[in-house]
Amino acid sequence: MRNALLAVLAALTMTACAHAPSLVQFANNAELIAQGPLPTAPLFVRLFRLQATGECDGPRCPEVSVQIAVSELGEYPRQALFATPAADDWQFVEWGEYPRQAPQKEGDVMPVVVALKATRHGVSQVRRFAITLDGVRPIE
Repeated sequence: MRNALLAVLAALTMTACAHAPSLVQFANNAELIAQGPLPTAPLFVRLFRLQATGECDGPRCPEVSVQIAVSELGEYPRQALFATPAADDWQFVEWGEYPRQAPQKEGDVMPVVVALKATRHGVSQVRRFAITLDGVRPIE
């Protein structure tokens, strides 16, 4: 009975993964473009370039997003996953520093800053983002 139950649970788990299109697409097509930024940073960030499925039609190809996986360090880290808006292409440029602001409350974690180059309709623009466990926001 126990083995039969374990077999059913394993089948359900595998079936659930096989029918999660976004997970399947990610596992098959994601390209790690950066991770870091530094061992001393309060958060660990991985950036994955993920192109939508489909074929290129002349100069036009399926759009690309950057999947941003962020994690605290430690034994039981909080983790989150975010995505940039779709564009014709995204490229990693560099890690950055968060602009100095008013004093932080005790326990606040400074955001990790990343610069990414977005290309849309042939026009490229470098955009900076502040990444925390609560989200990703553009820095003007």
